[in-house]
Amino acid sequence: MDEFLQKITKGLTVVDVVFTNDKIQFHLNDGRYIACPLSWFPYMANADKAKRAYFEADDFTIAFPKIDEYFSIRGLFYHSDTHKADMDAARKSKNLQAFIAILTAPLAITNAVQEGEKIIVQINDGREFAFPAQWLGNLPAHTHFQVVPDGKSVTWDGGKFDLSFLFLPVKQVE
Repeated sequence: MDEFLQKITKGLTVVDVVFTNDKIQFHLNDGRYIACPLSWFPYMANADKAKRAYFEADDFTIAFPKIDEYFSIRGLFYHSDTHKADMDAARKSKNLQAFIAILTAPLAITNAVQEGEKIIVQINDGREFAFPAQWLGNLPAHTHFQVVPDGKSVTWDGGKFDLSFLFLPVKQVE
């Protein structure tokens, strides 16, 4: 599993952390951000703004030393509620696509919108994944996205992307 998580996160670093009323956004150097519910991190939710403002990041971790809170970049990509059997199967995966299929099995897209130059995709576990709109080609402003009923993909007039797209290494997206 670590081999595939390493492929997904290779070269990624957190360049900014933004707190909203209910989420913490981890902005990555490739233009994406992953937002997680702030309620998942009680120490972060209860810390004052000055302590939350200071963070350090490298290729593996995001540290908030004034709060004594640490996150892994790899941890942002996998679903904490994935069943142990699914994680065991993921560890035995033969290729990246099979690994991502297992990783995303409990997930579903609940909404996708275009906000300026970003596409924001909401997931049923409370996370949001945002990425540059240009990754989908030349989209018209205010493109309307439709989540398919099973929540595994998004369509629009002229295209489609699957849930697995959010987890692919950037080199495979471009």
